[in-house]
Amino acid sequence: GSGFRRNIVLLVSAVLTLALGAPDSGSAKPELEIRASIYSINLLPPESRCCAFKLHLLPSGALTTTITFKNGPVTSHSQLSESELGALRDTVVALRFFDLPKDVGVFAEEDGLEHRMQIRLGNRSHTVALYDWPDEWSTATYMSPTRRVYVVWSAIRALIKDTRATVR
Repeated sequence: GSGFRRNIVLLVSAVLTLALGAPDSGSAKPELEIRASIYSINLLPPESRCCAFKLHLLPSGALTTTITFKNGPVTSHSQLSESELGALRDTVVALRFFDLPKDVGVFAEEDGLEHRMQIRLGNRSHTVALYDWPDEWSTATYMSPTRRVYVVWSAIRALIKDTRATVR
């Protein structure tokens, strides 16, 4: 409900406020590279839910996204600013992404929905697969793995700007 969405917005806001408000030590920031995708047989044409996608963010901020629409895949390229890269970097660190288990949630055979995130920050790399949101995730503790991975996924998913891609 609306209370649930409000709590998620507050959580994302708190993390970004902490991340963006952190003092800059002036040292070089570790390189950030992200590969992410959402996939399910139910997201591929001719299904009505839209859409499976792949995303690749390079350390330079170059972003490539490929979204699978009914009439074929559409690839787009854009460039993130240094502040956008910094916010993503700080979100990954603040939510302790590298401490998350490799699988969050339970794979559902009937849907097979998988949110996959592979993140490299400096010399650390980790891959997490988030499956359908667990039923109890809305009552999970503030910094539970489910909530942490959800906020990281939301930050990555926000990079998909095409409004036709509606699956989160």
